[in-house]
Amino acid sequence: MSGDFIKSHLRLLFKIEKVEGDDAIAMFMGHEAGSDYVRALLRRRRSRIDCIVEGKTKDEYRIKIHLVVITRSRLNRSQSKGVRDTTTSYMGEYLEDKTLGEFFRDLLSNAIAREVQSRCRKIAPISGAELVRSHVERMVKLGAAIEEEKANEIEKGETIEVGEGEAAEM
Repeated sequence: MSGDFIKSHLRLLFKIEKVEGDDAIAMFMGHEAGSDYVRALLRRRRSRIDCIVEGKTKDEYRIKIHLVVITRSRLNRSQSKGVRDTTTSYMGEYLEDKTLGEFFRDLLSNAIAREVQSRCRKIAPISGAELVRSHVERMVKLGAAIEEEKANEIEKGETIEVGEGEAAEM
């Protein structure tokens, strides 16, 4: 997407919202890093710390993120817990301050991984951090939007689904 071959291990997931002529309006739904790329980051006598963070963006999208932090040497349990806690708290703060578009931009520019690395270096020697997977779960205000859409359809006199397999005309 960015034209950068270094990012070729990322698989971006989009959901097409609507099609206008030859153009498709799509929404970012998440990403995945290749399993072979993540496996290549880890070597012997190093620790892999997995952090799974859920949060809500400024524009009310719920995102689930899986980060991997790789260290330069083996860590003891307290260091691993410190790295995990630091990463989790930073990502919680980060998601509250950013929109989904800003998150997507920072994901492609690797700004999030660099910031996680710099914060965790105070606890242990870190060789790298990578966002392995992200998933936009849902919009928090989705329930109200669906109700509003159903009300608009009722006003238009269109057929809407009431329950499983049932339909009602208004």
